Amino acid sequence: MAIDAILGASILKQVFENGKVEFESESREQVHVPLSEEINSKAKNFNNRLPKVVMENEMGRKMFYRGWKFDMFNDIKQFNKATAAVCVIFAMFFFSLASLLTQVLEHKTEDHQSFTIIVFTYSVISMFTYFNVAYVRDFNALQVNFTPIMLTVCGAMSLLKSCDFFIIGMVISLMADSYFALRYSENHDQIAFSVVERFAMESWC
Repeated sequence: MAIDAILGASILKQVFENGKVEFESESREQVHVPLSEEINSKAKNFNNRLPKVVMENEMGRKMFYRGWKFDMFNDIKQFNKATAAVCVIFAMFFFSLASLLTQVLEHKTEDHQSFTIIVFTYSVISMFTYFNVAYVRDFNALQVNFTPIMLTVCGAMSLLKSCDFFIIGMVISLMADSYFALRYSENHDQIAFSVVERFAMESWC
């Protein structure tokens, strides 16, 4: 199974390695790429629809401009971030799908059924944008860094009503998603840990 997964990943890499997304700094208007070259290029255009007020604010840009998991499969230079992204995505996908199947098989409606469906949809969209098979700007707008933070708050409120294994798993995976969204920078996959984080990791020694 491990060899099969490695071969499948390498094949996907070869298929989609030319699917880089052109962001604002690489757009035709700024680098003056001829129109004919842009049409013939395989690169997918990134469409920014944020107002200038949000783009001028550093936190607004970090929260609403793009998601930290976007196009990570094609970014070979950020291995740590790509690994964290795929783990978070599949954790959300597993817990949300397992919760939905459990509710269907047991013929019962839980208090957090709507939340489970939303998390499942978000995980599927995140998986699609992670591989970036085709650029869909509405999908990209839904998986910005603010989304997991909002879902984490909703999940914590759902825990007050009812608590089971699956919703706890969804909330923990969303918390990890939110943490990486806040801490990872756009250009590299190294986290500058704070004093509290270092104490939590290294206090035992």
